[in-house]
Amino acid sequence: MSLKHLIKYAFTLQLKASIGKTLIFLKRQAFSFFHHSNKQNAATFGIIKQHSQDDLNKIIKNFDFTTLIPYSQSIIFNSKNILNHYFDLLGTGEQLVAHGVKCRGFLGNLYDSPNFPDINKVVITNLNKGNRKHALLVRQLISKNYKPIDWQLDFKSGFRWKENTPSRRIMHGHLPGVDIKIPWELARFQHLHLLAFSSWALAHEEGKIITNDKYKTEFCDQILDFIAANPPAWGVNWVCPMDVGIRATNIIIAFNLFLEIGHTFDARFISELTTSLNSHGAHIIKNLEWHSIHRNNHYLGNIIGLLFIGAFLPESQETRLWLVFGIQELINETKYQFLTDGANFEASTSYHRLSAEMVTLGTAIVLGLSKERKKNLSNVSSSNWSNVPPLNLENLDWKALNGPFPSTHFDILQRIANFSMRITKPNGVSIQIGDNDNGRILDFTPSLPNESKLLKDLTHFNLIAGINGIINHPIFSEFDPQKHLIETTLIQSLTNLKNKLHIKSKPSYFSITNKPKDQIATYCKQVKIKLPDPSVIKNLHTYAFSEFGIFIWQSDRFFLAVRCGPIGQNGNGGHAHNDQLSIELQIDGIDWIVDPGTFIYSADAKLRDLYRSVFAHATPRFYNYEPSKLTLGMFKLENNAHAECLEFNEKKFRGIHEAYKQLIFRNIEIKESFIEITDGIGGNTKKKVIQKSETVYSPEELQTIFNLNIPFSRSYGVSESELF
Repeated sequence: MSLKHLIKYAFTLQLKASIGKTLIFLKRQAFSFFHHSNKQNAATFGIIKQHSQDDLNKIIKNFDFTTLIPYSQSIIFNSKNILNHYFDLLGTGEQLVAHGVKCRGFLGNLYDSPNFPDINKVVITNLNKGNRKHALLVRQLISKNYKPIDWQLDFKSGFRWKENTPSRRIMHGHLPGVDIKIPWELARFQHLHLLAFSSWALAHEEGKIITNDKYKTEFCDQILDFIAANPPAWGVNWVCPMDVGIRATNIIIAFNLFLEIGHTFDARFISELTTSLNSHGAHIIKNLEWHSIHRNNHYLGNIIGLLFIGAFLPESQETRLWLVFGIQELINETKYQFLTDGANFEASTSYHRLSAEMVTLGTAIVLGLSKERKKNLSNVSSSNWSNVPPLNLENLDWKALNGPFPSTHFDILQRIANFSMRITKPNGVSIQIGDNDNGRILDFTPSLPNESKLLKDLTHFNLIAGINGIINHPIFSEFDPQKHLIETTLIQSLTNLKNKLHIKSKPSYFSITNKPKDQIATYCKQVKIKLPDPSVIKNLHTYAFSEFGIFIWQSDRFFLAVRCGPIGQNGNGGHAHNDQLSIELQIDGIDWIVDPGTFIYSADAKLRDLYRSVFAHATPRFYNYEPSKLTLGMFKLENNAHAECLEFNEKKFRGIHEAYKQLIFRNIEIKESFIEITDGIGGNTKKKVIQKSETVYSPEELQTIFNLNIPFSRSYGVSESELF
């Protein structure tokens, strides 16, 4: 552990933030030390219950595997890497993930991971004593030729955490270049569905009925390998309850896809699987990421895990409580975390996608519950519930048409889809506002050869297709149903509805006109962007999402967006950037101005701040000052901008913010042959206005004027420049 690195980071923060984080860290370490000091001999795997395949609740029904046919070759090709344990996640590049592998390093930092030639010695040496015996028994169920994955490894930097460290004592952000998100991402098991798809694709290609194959074997081996190497509450992969929930969801979906194909599973594997999933549920309940004010997508990850575990495992008092609590919180959090304009409240378009994907999957699995399950849930008593938040069962209307969901829940879904459609440029790529960590859970359409990585990473089509599997709405007439049809099919197989739900309400857009505000300028800078030809802005549409803070002009050839609104998370700004009044511009498929993205989190605090800095965005600037402090912590932004749109219509935008302790404004006018952007500092003063005006004819000229030279990052950990 590098105390020096932590101290260095602490000095980049404001004193109050530094002291607060230090106290939280010490409290956590002290609690965990005393709590776990006598736990080395404790077994945490849980009591094994004997279950068969027939005891489990089948959650996927009538999945239409023919939707995979256009992707069959790509599915089988992509699965080869999974079979050989090569993974490319969050900018790692294709990397073998095994014990003792040599990694590439990150940002000039490379750590040597220890080599463990004998996996049984790994278990004996690395696990806490209480879990060793059962881990060895689990390993006996794994195929002889299987080569274990190193689940504790950051396979970008080479740093490795330890299995016998209690999860609550695991450190991250403690060494330069080390990123805990790498092992977390692998352990989410986002790749398991491809093994099931490959099993079907191979059978379809060869005209066979598959009863057993290498894909099912690999699925079982990876699950057992993970169980044996990651006892509950120990090691890196039980640190974040959100990841625990996403992992459980992906395992359950993949398992059910194998069932749909016709595979059967050994009773011993089923018992280990169900015991592990039960431990996942118990861990989530004990560590709910709920906060009365600042809860976010992490809590949705908890909820989705409880819903899938509760729906899948055999009915019991415990699973019924998890399921009914998950339903209650899914309804509450959808309403809480999504604004009336359909956008997510975290001020991030990518976290909008992740959170909405979780809501979509959660809604689908609840709709798919049988009448008998719903009846049993309606009779659950809250007397055995002692967690926070409380269980208020009277709020669930099981007799409603689509009970227990209120009709407003589906109205929110259509507004969510509408927001994702409107922030998508004509070339299908979504804009990046705020953070992007590549978090996904509804991403089942495989990559095709020569497919644009930019489109793959920044599309919202998967989400839109998923919501289209639940509801019918006129907005979907603008959406090509063939795009990401697999997500539509999956959601429909989860809901098991004969017909999609019809939603009649329409999304609302607001024209904001002429709010008075003093704009006497002491300095004014004007940029005129010459359009290639006037027809670029023909049939221009406007979309105002004032609660999120994004204002859009769009035609078939033109896209211009202005960021102006709250920093999200009820003022915490954990995923917001210093981007107030910034623009994003695309003409004829070419990006003139584009938000550079996020690139990295805790692996490098300076780069983290660079990408959320004002200097990464096409905003009005005041000398070399940041408008809002970045020194409050890696996931907190000063809430001082109070950005406000004063006017927005087909021809004009006027917006302000106060983050420099002065009135900063930006006016944009759409004219016949050019766009005029005027920035200034407002206030009651008699100082002479200094005017500066420039006309630009190309993206390069425009980027030079705004001094934008930070490498674009389409994906977490990925940069266009080799500089990083």
